[in-house]
Amino acid sequence: MRIHRWLGLSLFFVFLLSCASITPRHADLGPKLTKLTKAVESKVHYDPECASKMTERQLLYYAIAHDPELLEPFKNMKVRILQQNKHAILLICTIGSNISNATDDHHDRPTNTA
Repeated sequence: MRIHRWLGLSLFFVFLLSCASITPRHADLGPKLTKLTKAVESKVHYDPECASKMTERQLLYYAIAHDPELLEPFKNMKVRILQQNKHAILLICTIGSNISNATDDHHDRPTNTA
């Protein structure tokens, strides 16, 4: 129990420090991130066997297949997905972010050949 308390407190401070530099543009992404997270979470929760076999990128495109516009606000950002116990967590990193060394890798996005 004590470890959970310290972990929660540590995550709170990391979140608090990272929010110090939020711009109005980033604030506008909140509702859009919620929609994207719900799409991924639904695939992970209701189809865990399939989702667990996919890479992060495959899962992301599988989750937004019904509405590809969900990813549009995050086109210049790195989207990371962690799945555990039928739940998903999304981490959005901007290019040059001090949280991670995210790079712009549009070159490996799946292309529509249909």
